[in-house]
Amino acid sequence: MKLVRLIAALAIASCPFLAEATVFDFSYTFGSGAIASGQLTGTQNGIFVDNVSNVSVSLNGHALVGGDLYQPYAFIAGCCFVAMTPVISFDGNLNNFIFANGPPNDPSDTNFFTFDGVDGPWQHVALSLPPYPYETDVSLNGVGYTQPDGHVEDAFDASRWSLTVDNAVPEPATFALVGLGLLMCVRRRKLAGD
Repeated sequence: MKLVRLIAALAIASCPFLAEATVFDFSYTFGSGAIASGQLTGTQNGIFVDNVSNVSVSLNGHALVGGDLYQPYAFIAGCCFVAMTPVISFDGNLNNFIFANGPPNDPSDTNFFTFDGVDGPWQHVALSLPPYPYETDVSLNGVGYTQPDGHVEDAFDASRWSLTVDNAVPEPATFALVGLGLLMCVRRRKLAGD
């Protein structure tokens, strides 16, 4: 019986570590109706997702290419994308990331999905996947930005962002608890049979 208690204590103590790798589905619907969607793996930390990896992104079902498509970049207000911890949140107004197949602002970098909801009066989301049309929603003080050529961009709208746990992939902690339950059942039957 002591062995069962020890195994139970170890399983319960290890659950926080086992639950770290969770798969999330995300999407953003541009004002044009185009949809950026994909998956990522990370650790939920309140309304944020940390330790992001295994990112995949598509535009209307056309996948971005270039390996993992995850680069550790975020936007510095009024400046540019730099190497720093990206912010991925269930609240689109807090997002600050770029998923790219190379360093941002590199002319050879043609595949990227960037989402900046924190740069003061500017907020934008953009996706580049040649040969498909470049998609972007840009707001200045909450209003769709007017380009110098007179073109008005669709306004950034954080409510069109969705981040959810992919329920098709059981968390490792679930497997640990099921295994523990089976172990306890076997142990009880063995004790009852003795």
